[in-house]
Amino acid sequence: MNKKHWNTLVFAKSLPASLVTELIGHSHELVVKGLPAKLRNLLSGGDD
Repeated sequence: MNKKHWNTLVFAKSLPASLVTELIGHSHELVVKGLPAKLRNLLSGGDD
């Protein structure tokens, strides 16, 4: 498995949930950008 876009987070009380959400969202965007256009379209609800 390619770990290029993996984040390692150490959960502590000082780690805001909003930051975790932002980091996960950013990683997801990077992975989706790397998918073929046809698959991106299918995942976004397109007809193709």
